[in-house]
Amino acid sequence: MSAVDKTKLDGIDGSLYVLKTGSTMTGALSINGVIGNALTIDTTAFTVAGGSGNVSTTGTLTVGGTSTLSALGLGVVHSNASGVLSSSQVIGSDIALNTIADDRLQTISTAGKVANSATTGTSANAAQHSYCVMVPVDLLWALLPSKTKIR
Repeated sequence: MSAVDKTKLDGIDGSLYVLKTGSTMTGALSINGVIGNALTIDTTAFTVAGGSGNVSTTGTLTVGGTSTLSALGLGVVHSNASGVLSSSQVIGSDIALNTIADDRLQTISTAGKVANSATTGTSANAAQHSYCVMVPVDLLWALLPSKTKIR
């Protein structure tokens, strides 16, 4: 090693560098490279200690495989104006009146799932028929007794 190289090495503060193994880094890590190069972390878990982490990109963040966001519960995922994700279940008030087209509704074919009042005009859940008979007025007056009142 030349004297110049030795002088350069002796002037390096080793506490400013992270060792390849067994070392802990504090502060921000910035990895710069040629566009198109990928940073690969060869591990089954990438953990950010301290309760929060941040991934930023100027491009598209692509996550392969199954992603789990444990803070979200069962339901539909929403985002607010700041991009914060939340989840909730869809309830009746989430759906505006007259917004579901008939072709998006499934035909109910299971017996007993629809009350008769929804289909027949009667509240009884029994086989009933409603009839309307048209009778000409001339015939109606001829058939009624003379003292009958029609209300």
